[in-house]
Amino acid sequence: MGILTEFTDYIQLGLYFRAHELLEDNLWEKGNKDPRNLYFKGLINGAVAMELIRKGRVEQGKKVWKTYLKYKIDSFYEVNHKLEKQYAKILNFN
Repeated sequence: MGILTEFTDYIQLGLYFRAHELLEDNLWEKGNKDPRNLYFKGLINGAVAMELIRKGRVEQGKKVWKTYLKYKIDSFYEVNHKLEKQYAKILNFN
């Protein structure tokens, strides 16, 4: 199983912090400005946003979500779609 597949599995299970840790530990390189690395940073922030919303910190979560949107790369459609679908779902619960 690839890391991005594992990431989206965690997201769909509501394990947002675990998804965040997975990418932070395995893909993201702090300080690397490569667009692909920035995309991973955005995914990490997307997971953090959902964790904040899950904890009832909706406005903070919405602010952090903007980082995901800033670094989103359209060619990763499947990952983006699963993340955005879960984000919409968790927003409707709060």
